[in-house]
Amino acid sequence: MKMEAKYFILIFCVMSAIPPLFAYEYCILQHGEAYGDSKLPRNDDGSSPEVHIQGSDLFPFWDEFHGSFWVNTNGLISFHGSVSQYTPEPFPLDPPDSLGDLVAPYWADADIRVDGRGDVFYRQITDQNDEVMSRVNDIIRDNVDGFHNFCATWILVATWDHVPYYNAYDYYYYDITNTFQCLLVTDGRYSFAIFNNENILWTTGTASGGDSYGLGGTPAYVGYTGGDAASSYNHPSSGTDDIVNVDMLSTLPGKPCRYIHRLENKAILSHLMCGPNDFFHGPCKLKLDPGCDCRVYRFFCSQDTDDRPYYEKAAELCQTFYDGLAILDTEQKVASIVGEIHAFNLSSESCIPLEGFWIGLDDTKVEGHFVWSSDVVRKGLCPGSYSDWGENEPNDNDRRDASGQDCGQIWFDPNGPVYGQWDDEYCDYRAKGFICETRVPHCDYHAYGINANNIRSMNSRP
Repeated sequence: MKMEAKYFILIFCVMSAIPPLFAYEYCILQHGEAYGDSKLPRNDDGSSPEVHIQGSDLFPFWDEFHGSFWVNTNGLISFHGSVSQYTPEPFPLDPPDSLGDLVAPYWADADIRVDGRGDVFYRQITDQNDEVMSRVNDIIRDNVDGFHNFCATWILVATWDHVPYYNAYDYYYYDITNTFQCLLVTDGRYSFAIFNNENILWTTGTASGGDSYGLGGTPAYVGYTGGDAASSYNHPSSGTDDIVNVDMLSTLPGKPCRYIHRLENKAILSHLMCGPNDFFHGPCKLKLDPGCDCRVYRFFCSQDTDDRPYYEKAAELCQTFYDGLAILDTEQKVASIVGEIHAFNLSSESCIPLEGFWIGLDDTKVEGHFVWSSDVVRKGLCPGSYSDWGENEPNDNDRRDASGQDCGQIWFDPNGPVYGQWDDEYCDYRAKGFICETRVPHCDYHAYGINANNIRSMNSRP
């Protein structure tokens, strides 16, 4: 139980803190009520209410997909309930699932009971035109190998702004504060936590053994946990006095105040063995490189005319027997798939008399905002990401259907300019072929070309 210190002080002179030699304000992104943030009420050991994730995505965190979160005063984001624990401990916790999944940009005993003495803000971003969305996409693309086309669909910006340590106000040390920020980022498939630090001056509240300057005792922990050792990380300085320098210790080029962590599920983060002929991506640079996320593609020739609604039925079959309709989100993937279609003459009328293969691309949720989707992924297209739309596409033609064209295909129009490119099509007007994809457990073999076993007619079993 916390014991509040009470002192009677007759005269006390407070001097402004000397600005640090290196200021890292450029790591902290825009925040505050002027930007539409919600703000935690004055509290000690409190949290936000449960906040449901906006948009159609869930947040992938190791072996779970989360639909809500809590922002906690003591420097944590939690996913299974609010957390009032003020003294930090290493990850994984003991017992490991005692507090559920946690992301800890700076877990220590903060105190925002006094007006004007620290605030905790948070907001969600789904707008592709938002400045922070663009900046975060650039941060991922510039700093994470293999993600040069990354396009976020959801971001949480949580900011602890000049928060003091517990009982700092009793000592009148109002200038000893910490400012740090956590960005949770996902495109529906991959997920990241970005820790931004501005000026870290304390490590410990007095209830955790800290002294009057917020140092000593049980210092802060920085990291995350998904419930076990394999899904947990502690910054090397966590639990030591040196964690006060976390704003200067990152090895990220030019940004000693910023840290980037990947958080998506264990299946994607498994140690994959990569050979020299990996499909689409070539040799893998890292075992966690998305190039190791190897996939096999199955091609289905034209659906039966009564197998309606056409796009929905194709997606349902792919999700039942595979991972979903094909997500062809890179130039290499499109070129390889189209090349194989040509090699096996699958663009002929004998396979697709109505000139196209359904792929996992649609704007059925929000008109004009196309997303890649399967049973486990919803991944949006954003400005600057790869696209392969045919000439004058997408055009949302409504001549045949007043609702327009909302479902994506690889189109092979023998009489027009679009041949082997993306096109928007009526979801239930023409029967099509379709392409399914499935993730394979390793990529140390070349098993991705088309052969007799992965070309299927609609009437054959997958």
